[in-house]
Amino acid sequence: MAELARVVAGALPASLAPDPAALGRAIEVRFGPSPDLDQVHAVDLWLAVRAAAGDEVAIRCIEDLGREAIAAALAPAAPHEADEVRQRLRTKLFVRDDRAPRIEAYLGRGPLRAWLRVCARREWLDYSKAKRGPVVAADEAVIDGVVVGPEPDAAADDGELGFLRAHYRAEFVAAAGEAFDGLTPRERNMLRQHYVHGLALGQVARLNAVHRATIHRWLADVRTRLHTAIRAALCDRFGVGEGELASIVRVVQSRLDLPLAPLLTTREPG
Repeated sequence: MAELARVVAGALPASLAPDPAALGRAIEVRFGPSPDLDQVHAVDLWLAVRAAAGDEVAIRCIEDLGREAIAAALAPAAPHEADEVRQRLRTKLFVRDDRAPRIEAYLGRGPLRAWLRVCARREWLDYSKAKRGPVVAADEAVIDGVVVGPEPDAAADDGELGFLRAHYRAEFVAAAGEAFDGLTPRERNMLRQHYVHGLALGQVARLNAVHRATIHRWLADVRTRLHTAIRAALCDRFGVGEGELASIVRVVQSRLDLPLAPLLTTREPG
């Protein structure tokens, strides 16, 4: 760890030189007790750690690092919109109020520049949706039904998604909303009929003029696709791959005595 700390120190301003023990703790929280250091973006991770602690030098370094990536993410925005989104993003990334600064969610598993681009794109999408006014959101009852699964053999019985929903509700609901909005109107209506209105499969079949077995297959297919889309949206929001998302869940579940914010973070409503 001492050698890695020297490498990090050599890439950053002198005031940001890490203490090897502190760097080691930051890596262990995010990667577990026996990390593969070749997989750690240590310079970026240490910048994020210091920025989360309010270090202005680290914050300026991150802003310099992400300037072009953020600009690319905000390219569809008008100049005044881009400025507003950029300010909103800066506040959420670096200001600690009743929530942890979002920069704590950076895990060091990929380049910080790419992670910032994802954050900026998400902030722009949230801003755009808010400007358009109310949009169709995921029905809570539908999402509950899809995650918990009322039938014993339901494809929706998924402990990983259930864990994320319980511990990171804001992020999960946002990801589920994106996935739900990606379904066709007919698929959304079938899910509402079954999970919200409590209709049996035979009743849903009659409403849609198809056989009960067809509805059973349709609902199973929709649940599977919704699960896949929710995972993809969560990976996108957290800036990790699917394998890394599962790894994060395992680390959190096995180390609940550690601070959770650096592993995953809640998302403020747009």
